[in-house]
Amino acid sequence: WHDLLHDSIHEFLHLDGKIFRTARKLFLQPGELTAEFLRGRRARYIGALRLYLTFSVLFFVLTALVPNPNPEAEDHNAPATAHELATDRVVTETFAKLLPKLVFILVPVFALLLKLAHRRQRRNYPQFLYFSLHFHAAVFGFLALITPLQALRSEAWLQAAQLCVLASAFGYLVAGIKRVFGGSARMIIVRALAVTLGYLVVLTTTTASVIFALLRWANTH
Repeated sequence: WHDLLHDSIHEFLHLDGKIFRTARKLFLQPGELTAEFLRGRRARYIGALRLYLTFSVLFFVLTALVPNPNPEAEDHNAPATAHELATDRVVTETFAKLLPKLVFILVPVFALLLKLAHRRQRRNYPQFLYFSLHFHAAVFGFLALITPLQALRSEAWLQAAQLCVLASAFGYLVAGIKRVFGGSARMIIVRALAVTLGYLVVLTTTTASVIFALLRWANTH
């Protein structure tokens, strides 16, 4: 993590302004960065994988560093045993460590869902993978922007901001698909909805499976 964070900071401070040019395209023109990559204009911008790693690391580091005065409420009506508390702590800590890897693994899955939604266009899978990396980088960037709200005593501000990010992410996806893959407005929205629902199903199933596996592992140790 230290080396990756160092590389990320180096990208932001690089004198040629590549990070600012890349960020402007990424956040202000959904899909344009992917379109530029597909046109072969890659030297002017940060690589898609590095961009994803930069913003994902930024988000997870901020989440760990920003104090949270609102830990998850405990159910005082059902007092937990010492074993249950220890199990919960181990599962929570282990899942927090696995979460960045889990999301990274799902980036290609998102790309596959995009390809399936555009299967009639006969595009190569790497084109959708570029789009997926850029999309996730943008979402992590938006999430990193609102992470400082985690320090507020009232959770309402953070929850409202998270809802705004979710809505913005869908709008970003629609605009990105329109710019990169084209199609009628109706089909773009249908494809965006299909990809979003499919991704949520995969994400929910994978997360539940990992938590279940961690609980079983913790209870046997």
